[in-house]
Amino acid sequence: MGDTTGHGAVSEPSVAIVVPVRNEADSIAATLDACLAQTYTGPLEVVVSDAMSNDGTREVVERYIRS
Repeated sequence: MGDTTGHGAVSEPSVAIVVPVRNEADSIAATLDACLAQTYTGPLEVVVSDAMSNDGTREVVERYIRS
């Protein structure tokens, strides 16, 4: 499974975790922590799609981006 790199190794496929949110300031940190704690060894991307939150969700996500 995966693409051969030309050196006999097989690379893992890229995985994206998409997290749709709206006003999730109370839970987004735990959600992002769980995403970042994954043990998957291939390329991993976390995409947060915010639907115009007005409770501080965006600010919490921005702190994760900066860290």
